[in-house]
Amino acid sequence: QVVRVREDRLGPKHPKTLTAISNLAVFYDDLDDSKMALPLARKALEFKQKSLGVDHPNTLTSMNNLAQSLRRAGRIEEALPLLAETLEKTRKKLGEDHINTVTAMNNLGGGLAATREFAEAVPVFEQAIKGMDKVLGEEHPSTFVAMGNLGLCYRNVGRYDDAIKILDDVVQRKQKKFGAEHVSTITSQSNLAKAYQVAGRIDQA
Repeated sequence: QVVRVREDRLGPKHPKTLTAISNLAVFYDDLDDSKMALPLARKALEFKQKSLGVDHPNTLTSMNNLAQSLRRAGRIEEALPLLAETLEKTRKKLGEDHINTVTAMNNLGGGLAATREFAEAVPVFEQAIKGMDKVLGEEHPSTFVAMGNLGLCYRNVGRYDDAIKILDDVVQRKQKKFGAEHVSTITSQSNLAKAYQVAGRIDQA
């Protein structure tokens, strides 16, 4: 209803209309309703490309949102080139250390890992984590997630010592921030234990 009202009063390409369309797409995404989310995400991107330009930060945000919608819909092969394009344009527009660039790196790493391209995901996650440590801080939840994902990638490419090192680091940081009994800390402890098992170090798992 908000979208319709803004389209009628402001026009389909007004910034407030585009924001409403984008927000609605994200809302449906959160409900795992890709049938509703994808057309809205495409519409928001198309209109922003025409009205704001292809490399405007808001356009790049919509490009990322569409890629994430495709990924959630199981259409990862369509999402990957869009994630790569988002990162390339965001890096060029906003710089290496901007939060949007770091987020785009992390999203691309996640897309590569989802297609089991773990070797390709490793350097992307490594660079994303460096940026997150700098931009968000070492104890930010997004940094923890990226570190955990990198650890799982290390494990899947046989770099067990690296996996154990970074997953142990995640556990230590989470214990400090959340406490030993927090569900997130326990999950990371489980991931660390699995890394020890795969590495053949059962006594330390």
